[in-house]
Amino acid sequence: MFDRYYRPSKRFSAAGMISLIVAYIALGTALAWVYLWINRHCTIVMLCVFAALGYGAVMGFAGKMIVKKFKLRNPTMVLLALIIGILGATYVKWAMYVHYDWQMIADQYEEADTFDSIRDDMKSANAYEEFEMYYDFEDENGEPTDFDETWDYLQTNAYTYMNLLCITSDIDINDQFSSDAIAEMKDCTLYEWYYYDVILGETKEECKANVEKAKAMNAADYIENVRDIDLEDFVADYYGTIEVPSIGKVLLHPGELWSRIKEINEIGRWSYSSSPSYSSTTANSESVSGVMLWIVWIAELFVINFFALTIAYSQAKEIFIEQDNDWAQTYDNNRLTFNPMNGNQLKSMLEMSGDNVSNLVPVAATSLSGRPYLKLTFSHARDFSEVYLNAYSMTYNHKNRNYVSSKIFKGLKITPKQAGIILSMFNIPPQGKIASDPEFIEWQRSGGAYGGAQQTSTAPQQAAAPMQEAVETCGSCGVQIPAGKKFCPNCGAPVERTAASELDGALDKQSFEAWKKARSGGVVHSDDPNEMDSISTDDIDTTNL
Repeated sequence: MFDRYYRPSKRFSAAGMISLIVAYIALGTALAWVYLWINRHCTIVMLCVFAALGYGAVMGFAGKMIVKKFKLRNPTMVLLALIIGILGATYVKWAMYVHYDWQMIADQYEEADTFDSIRDDMKSANAYEEFEMYYDFEDENGEPTDFDETWDYLQTNAYTYMNLLCITSDIDINDQFSSDAIAEMKDCTLYEWYYYDVILGETKEECKANVEKAKAMNAADYIENVRDIDLEDFVADYYGTIEVPSIGKVLLHPGELWSRIKEINEIGRWSYSSSPSYSSTTANSESVSGVMLWIVWIAELFVINFFALTIAYSQAKEIFIEQDNDWAQTYDNNRLTFNPMNGNQLKSMLEMSGDNVSNLVPVAATSLSGRPYLKLTFSHARDFSEVYLNAYSMTYNHKNRNYVSSKIFKGLKITPKQAGIILSMFNIPPQGKIASDPEFIEWQRSGGAYGGAQQTSTAPQQAAAPMQEAVETCGSCGVQIPAGKKFCPNCGAPVERTAASELDGALDKQSFEAWKKARSGGVVHSDDPNEMDSISTDDIDTTNL
């Protein structure tokens, strides 16, 4: 039963898959730049949310176009390519985020720490304390250490010492220092790493003498008078500026990128009172960080990539006509409209046999006037030799004054004959190969009966009256009206019945009432006029006619 639904052929091309991956990474990178710019400058949270939705939607529609162009009808492979592309785009986006975060911190540092402010701070600070010499030349009790031992320890290779310190603390040195810093450590001693060769001198004797001098002078005078170094040059070298790694450099060091992301998560970069992602580089009581920030980031990831994934993926599941080597065409002019029917019953009836379409009751779209109805569409080959049926339940939204569709099923394969039956209900000429289909021609020759032996238990008990058997003409538009209709299917005008037709209606009604009495001994049990098949003419009282 269910194998009558469309199934993709699972064909795809390597060129299409590669194009999809590359396009997602390239477009994702461009959109990430725009998205992150909005996040850095926008203070309206909802605008940032809409930016995320737009980010994903643009990627999704771009992916859909590529899937359509390269005729990728293997949903599994398309899903794999989309995931790879999304992961690549997400990785680039985070590299850009970390780069911009670094740049923001560097800019704020430069704004806060001008040369004049640093010089003033140095003049008010003791040189020994400013350059933190006490860490090396004093013990934990504040007593001077043995100078010779301290000197020997400071001549240790910086990387060897720092790595041992990290191992002792169960920390990975790569998580604590950048790759450039580690390379620099390997080529210098701790003495040089701490900049003591500049601050205290290169020899052991200079170092010992200058440590004592530093204890008695402010930092600015010590550098200018004792070390004879231009203060502005020293400030630039020692305090310097924060080195901002390029996006490419961040991309090439995933470990460092991950470490930076964790560091940002621990500190936080924004608060509920200031929405931009880079609003603060220092932690405060309101900063969003830790678990909550991980949740926010995961939600952002979902919002962006949901549309990026689903829109493109849905195209791969669309109906593709292999004989045309193209996506199926759609026949949907809102003319194939029928009285509403339970969705499960409709599926069961048509899955049993496509010929059961004849049991549907057609209704003119122009006469609906806000009532619910059933809508059918075709997905078909160019010549209608291959046809799939789609069904939708249409309900009217009175608030918005429009119809809302709900899919019942999609892609149920039917024969050209069955498609022809549906078209005939609306006096629509048969399309393409439907007109030359032997089964459809035989159906027409047999009288084009709607409903027959193939009714299912879920089918309506009353077959639809064929619309081509018109018995009257509409006085408003001149279109022929099928038997039994009270309104014109074209313009919706009420049908002006003749006296004869009114008589027939009265007879039908009276006959039904007589049948009910005959059936129940005078007690009415049913209101179904279709059960009148067994009524006897003797039960009909015609004295009042």
